[in-house]
Amino acid sequence: MKAMKRTLRRFRGDSEGNATIEFALLIPALGLVLGMAIEISAMVLAEGLLESAAMKTARIASTGYTSEGKSREQTIQEYLARETFGLLSPLRVAVASKAYPSYSELEANPEGGVAGFGGPNDVVRYSFSYPWDGLTPLLKGVLGAQVLTASVAVRNEPFE
Repeated sequence: MKAMKRTLRRFRGDSEGNATIEFALLIPALGLVLGMAIEISAMVLAEGLLESAAMKTARIASTGYTSEGKSREQTIQEYLARETFGLLSPLRVAVASKAYPSYSELEANPEGGVAGFGGPNDVVRYSFSYPWDGLTPLLKGVLGAQVLTASVAVRNEPFE
């Protein structure tokens, strides 16, 4: 017991190694903060990418354009995949569309409308959603499951 007291007294005044111990205590917290910052940045990037892709995809869809040998839905999915640059899995992006006769109908009854891409001069609201899993389980554990969404309303061109 006396030997231990002597050893502890000897180290009480010694401050060598304090920085190492403080660093060892702080590095997990700093790592957590950095990881969360990266996770949130990636989620914001993915949401912006989804919104941009939604606007561009809705614009192409409003023209009535279809790739040769493909349906309108396949063309939309193909264009969406190209616009997300491989950062979002196009197979996991859910696309829903409802057609309305006019913008005033859309504003008056947003839940109404007819499912589909509409015809010439119809107003179509495209809704895109993507289940965001994050880069690591870190954010999912803190915030829970996240679903990124984007919605765009466009008037179809008078295509044939």
